[in-house]
Amino acid sequence: MIKAIIIDDERGAYINLNELLSNYCKNIEVVGYASNTTEAESLINSEKLDLIFLDINMPQETGIEFIKRLWPINFEVVFVTAYDEYALKVFKLNAL
Repeated sequence: MIKAIIIDDERGAYINLNELLSNYCKNIEVVGYASNTTEAESLINSEKLDLIFLDINMPQETGIEFIKRLWPINFEVVFVTAYDEYALKVFKLNAL
């Protein structure tokens, strides 16, 4: 089982992603949710995670700034966003 968390400041986006994962990705277990990077860092430090789903556009600290601050990391990251202008920024981080 892949242990994951979702980090997104929009609760509706979290609910939608969580539902999609539970319906179509049975091998991913969402073990937590954070609405900001402070909560996320706490979850990351308390859980052994394989994967995080990380919103890029969040208040206080963007998802990109958050990952740069935590680097190096020992889990995979899936960037999620509703804004296509952030794609170039994550591609510069070697994101696929």
